[in-house]
Amino acid sequence: MARWWRADREAVVLEVRGLEKWYAPPGAPSACGCVPARQVLRDVDFRLSRDQTLAVVGPSGCGKTTLLYALCGLARPDAGQVLLDGEPVRGPGPGSGPGSGGEMAIILQDYGLLPWKTVLENVALGLKIRGVGRAERNAEAARILADMGLAGREADYPARLSGGEQQRVAIARAYALRPKLLLMDEPFSSLDAITRERLQETLLATWRTAGVPFLLVTHSVEEAAFLGRRILVMAGSPATIVARFDNPGCGAPGYRGAPEFYERVREVRAAMDAWWRGGPGPSEGEGEGGTATPGAPTGPNAAQDGPDGPGAPNGGRP
Repeated sequence: MARWWRADREAVVLEVRGLEKWYAPPGAPSACGCVPARQVLRDVDFRLSRDQTLAVVGPSGCGKTTLLYALCGLARPDAGQVLLDGEPVRGPGPGSGPGSGGEMAIILQDYGLLPWKTVLENVALGLKIRGVGRAERNAEAARILADMGLAGREADYPARLSGGEQQRVAIARAYALRPKLLLMDEPFSSLDAITRERLQETLLATWRTAGVPFLLVTHSVEEAAFLGRRILVMAGSPATIVARFDNPGCGAPGYRGAPEFYERVREVRAAMDAWWRGGPGPSEGEGEGGTATPGAPTGPNAAQDGPDGPGAPNGGRP
């Protein structure tokens, strides 16, 4: 089964082809050439359609944040392509033209709020940079804050907000830009369990109403299973995609308590554990709902021969 991967290509908003990234060792002269660079990402391939959400799960330090920076243009890939609506992402920028990283919005772990600006000013900041007039940007910021349950907090400063409220402000600022794609770097990792789960629900509710696809990187298997209709497991050094799962129950009412949710968590965790043990992963490949396809490639080289590798139709690429 590969319905998501073989969906109408016009519906694909993000496509990553053979992405690779190297970093020089800390303290090494940038132009010395005498110390070999360290490869962080290797042959990363995937697609995200407009009606999907995607969770990339992996251990801390495996390169998930580097992947996000490469997707939005903050870090230039050393090989491969990142395509947004079929156009190469050339770099970050405040604009919204083809190939501009400004067509994406990114939410970081530390929220990124400016402490000297009010909640309303923080949410409207991106619109101000784009040249939107004050009345229009403030009205849009106030509307989205109300959607996030923060009506009446527009004049507050970030220091007066709880961690969960600050994260909702960061989400509101991202959606104010009306991006084609939302990128998130472990946005709920510093929150307590109850607040984290509430914000996960808020994120899915906003996704259903706004229709903006999102890509989330996380080290939490449970978070990946709850938020990602598609789940990618990232591992190795250099890191690559080692397992892929469909997760059609994501977003359904009551999914967190459903047997399917716990089964998905078990399957993803089993794939991660198998990789770290150096053996074959039971859930790698293109199985229905995350189960393995008979004969699907497994083990450390599965990512090269899986649905996005040479064994897939057209090598997994258009």
